[in-house]
Amino acid sequence: MPDNLNPDAYAIQIYALRNFREKIDISNLDSFLVFKTYDGYFKYIFGQFSSEDAAGPDLNKTRNAGFKDAFVTRYRKFKGSKLFYKKVK
Repeated sequence: MPDNLNPDAYAIQIYALRNFREKIDISNLDSFLVFKTYDGYFKYIFGQFSSEDAAGPDLNKTRNAGFKDAFVTRYRKFKGSKLFYKKVK
């Protein structure tokens, strides 16, 4: 996990895909990270929030934008996973 990510922070996960796709329809996000996890999935996440409650407004916006399965997760779940891709606008 990159040093600048707090393992106790929360993020919003929008995808878990078996195959990496750089060009997916998340153009409304300024930045996101993709971790390749031990189970072989590429997990697309964004944000760094202090709590689940703090992530709530962005989670609602994300779901309203069409990502109905988006959910809040913790960065510590990605410990040991490889940061595979980083998009920063």
